[in-house]
Amino acid sequence: SQPYCTPARGSYLTGKNPDAIGMFSSTSHIPLKEATIAQEMKSAGYDTSIIGKWGVGWESELYTPSKRGFDYSLGYYSLAIDKQAYTLYPSIYQSQLKKSGYTGDYVDWWENGVYKGDEVKDNSNEYDQVAFRLASAAVDKIEGEYKDSSTPWYMYLALDLVHTPFIAPTLYTDICESVITPTVTLTATYRDDLINRCGLVLMLDEVVANITCALEASGQWDDTLIVFTSDNGGNYQGSTY
Repeated sequence: SQPYCTPARGSYLTGKNPDAIGMFSSTSHIPLKEATIAQEMKSAGYDTSIIGKWGVGWESELYTPSKRGFDYSLGYYSLAIDKQAYTLYPSIYQSQLKKSGYTGDYVDWWENGVYKGDEVKDNSNEYDQVAFRLASAAVDKIEGEYKDSSTPWYMYLALDLVHTPFIAPTLYTDICESVITPTVTLTATYRDDLINRCGLVLMLDEVVANITCALEASGQWDDTLIVFTSDNGGNYQGSTY
């Protein structure tokens, strides 16, 4: 894989090595001349959707999901957003935008190319998490439009789990806190980080369960191929493999 998510996602979406398409860093984008898997699936007669993180180009509308083969898109364009506030993360990106004259709310949330930040900003519910909102949209799609459709479908569900910021809701951290016990070598800060990462993994398990249950309940389980993969390896301080 790659040390950054953007080149890895570019590889997955095009089927090509990141080096071959000029994607070397988190600021790269998929060249417009490259066909995405969504465009290929669409040409084969599939209905296509992306629910989640895009992260492979948003300099102009031409680089966004709706222009790269996806019939439906919901989620965020940037590299990361706060899991509850839906704002750009880390805050350095907000500072950079502010210096360039931006005066908006820094919320990154879009549906079919239309800004939907007003629907999620100022969120005070710690359980209205990005991942749960994405999963709910995916379940609605599976149990609704896709259930009785005669058209085959392809869904790219790109969750923010497990991804920075590593902050999980209390319900999940409480479970993890009971199993990650303090030790002599485990500092308080590191233990807290492990607890939050553990909580995010529990959330991921829950989301995957909701998706599989929706497929079974709608009678599509036997006809669906699920590919479960990560976009990149560990953080840049450690190994990528």
